[in-house]
Amino acid sequence: MLGGLLLGTGIVALREALDTTIKTSEALGELTSLPVLGSIPYDRNSARQRIAMDDVSTSARAEAFRKLRANLQFAQVDDRSRVIVVTSPVPGEGKTTTAVNLALSLADAGIRTCLVDADLRRPSVAGTFGLVQDDGLTTVLIGQARVEDVVQQAGGRLAVLASGAVPPNPTELLSCGRMAEVLRELAAGYDVVIVDSAPLLPVADTIGLAPLADGVLLVVRASKTGRDQIRGASESLNRMGVRIRGSVFSVASAFKGKGYGYGYGPAEVPVPRPSAGHEESAEVAPSSGGEK
Repeated sequence: MLGGLLLGTGIVALREALDTTIKTSEALGELTSLPVLGSIPYDRNSARQRIAMDDVSTSARAEAFRKLRANLQFAQVDDRSRVIVVTSPVPGEGKTTTAVNLALSLADAGIRTCLVDADLRRPSVAGTFGLVQDDGLTTVLIGQARVEDVVQQAGGRLAVLASGAVPPNPTELLSCGRMAEVLRELAAGYDVVIVDSAPLLPVADTIGLAPLADGVLLVVRASKTGRDQIRGASESLNRMGVRIRGSVFSVASAFKGKGYGYGYGPAEVPVPRPSAGHEESAEVAPSSGGEK
């Protein structure tokens, strides 16, 4: 029994020593020396439902994206970015989910926003909204259409420029002079342009695209992204002279309580007030639903 206990303890200690992933937003901030602008909690439904920002959502995940929007706005009070690229060190970290919901959150606040799918390797923005993918960014870049001809509306509140057909040369297309012109054109027509881009480390697409933007958001997934991967992504952007506005910590451990009371946790349903002369006071009863 003693030997088994010591062996188990040793295995746990070894796993901790070999695990170089980031577990907390504080650790992410210390590693990158960047402000962590948002911490997006884990939601078991997020794989099936990428959009958290519907018209009435008060889930913890939706509120986290609203907080990201507010923190981003405060972070650029003196130097406002009009074109922001959202990327991540490696695939599967939630960059597209972050770009989609940040763009929706900005649009909900009355900010004229355009979401651009510049991940020309694995585009997914059009599919998220049920839009046409074949006509979009690449169609404009090769001169077959104008921006205004291919911009689509998502739910009547957000403009979306889909990726267009997947090209054989995405790195060259995204770093060309025409791409810079398209971003300037979009920035002139919208208050904010959110650009979903490819991951930094596997391909060179975002290294050529990021310098054309006003800033970058780096999305890091909790307990998945290694420290060396985060350092490598940050150093790649710094070498290009790119302004990293901050990081976003995705799939973080969710709050385990019953809700914060201001829109977090379960929705609240008001109980009808008692009639005049009734001695019982009205209360607010939490519903049994709610998103984790």
